[in-house]
Amino acid sequence: MRAHPPLLLCLSLIACVEPASPAAVVINELCADNNDAWDAPTGGSPDWVELYNTTEATISLAGWSLHEPDDDPIPWPDDAEIGAGEHLVIAAELGLEGFAAPFNLSTSEGWLMLSNAEGEPQDWTTWEDLAEDRAWARVGDAGLTWANQAPSAEGANP
Repeated sequence: MRAHPPLLLCLSLIACVEPASPAAVVINELCADNNDAWDAPTGGSPDWVELYNTTEATISLAGWSLHEPDDDPIPWPDDAEIGAGEHLVIAAELGLEGFAAPFNLSTSEGWLMLSNAEGEPQDWTTWEDLAEDRAWARVGDAGLTWANQAPSAEGANP
């Protein structure tokens, strides 16, 4: 996997800044080598990504996608949504279809982006060196700091 520089929002030709606050829906946590951290509803233990809705309203995720920035997004189906304040775990495994991330996450390094139906980036993260059943997670739900920690799939981050 190629190393990528951090994604920056460029406000002018002179100044670029990192996002200051999380979006309504954020990537909250991910596990790139899942063995016992989360069991998929359909069975098995795929890699996974947890989204968190920071608002008090249900948000439609129709047409949204999780993808590596250089890849073409595969949009989620029309019935995809995340409830108010919900932690939603999405399976990430090569070949999955529907409301999923159809690729495996790398344990050595990665860069993942969440885009809305218009293809606009809503959130992103980078990571490296994740061991089995360890998560790359925000410190506190929707926090601005990330850490390699014990997973808390479908629950609040410590």
